Amino acid sequence: MSSPPPPLSGGILHLAAFLASSILVGVTAAEAVTLKPGDLILSGAPGLGQDGLTHFDPNTGTFTHIGGESSDHPDLAIAKDGSIWKTSWSSLELLDPQTGRATETVFGLYRGVAVESSGTLILSGAGGFGQDGIRRFDPSSGSSEQLSTFGPDHPEIAIGLDGTIWVTSGSALVGVNPDGGVRTWIFDLFNAVAVDAAGDLILSRVGPNAGILRFDPDTGTYVNLGGGGSDDPDLAVGLDGTIWETTGSELLGIDSETGRVTSRFLGLYRSVAVVPIPEPSSTALLALGLLALHLRGLARWA
Repeated sequence: MSSPPPPLSGGILHLAAFLASSILVGVTAAEAVTLKPGDLILSGAPGLGQDGLTHFDPNTGTFTHIGGESSDHPDLAIAKDGSIWKTSWSSLELLDPQTGRATETVFGLYRGVAVESSGTLILSGAGGFGQDGIRRFDPSSGSSEQLSTFGPDHPEIAIGLDGTIWVTSGSALVGVNPDGGVRTWIFDLFNAVAVDAAGDLILSRVGPNAGILRFDPDTGTYVNLGGGGSDDPDLAVGLDGTIWETTGSELLGIDSETGRVTSRFLGLYRSVAVVPIPEPSSTALLALGLLALHLRGLARWA
């Protein structure tokens, strides 16, 4: 008769638990910054010790200033591997989460950035130097392609669950097909966009009907969540559904059902991005596979 399987080693259990709960970024475990899924990265203006990048843990309400260079009109995006990308109107930068400083720089008149599920970047460029319009950029090869000539001066970009590239310009919401070409124009004073877990768009609108809206791109229906609508906002949706908005003077947490502001933090924050849930690595899949086999073995002996 065979013996019951031995206890699973602590190392594999710790590995599986870690890979399921956080993204670890840095050179060594002792010095690393841990970016947990759902945490926020903020880009701030000079002053009040908030220039460069700041890390915010919404579970504890703790802000940690990272540092780095400030930009007047930054946009942030975080890939599933933990890479932090920022546009600054003169370049695209890959930022070190330890220092907030650029480790790679691609010079160009880039205004907005978002990350596709494959890890490629979607950029909005200003006219000139062949970088105008909406472009797809592959960080691994450095290659890029133009998807649309539409490229607003003050864009915000979000990627829909079906791959549609949504861009706000201050006067319209535009849907760009993943393989190129504009398919949707909705004219209104939209100046920021994010996508929630259901695939709905969260929009900021200024003007007489200012506020935060939820838009269903499948039905074309809106729900007005209220709020004031900021002149120069950035939006992101947390893993728990909370809508996070930077206004240039505050970070606001907004209830996604009622539109009520549930948290308010003063700060010169210009842009915000949420740390996503990482893709399982081959190591993680191996660890989870070993865990499943071990549990199956225990069940046989129960």
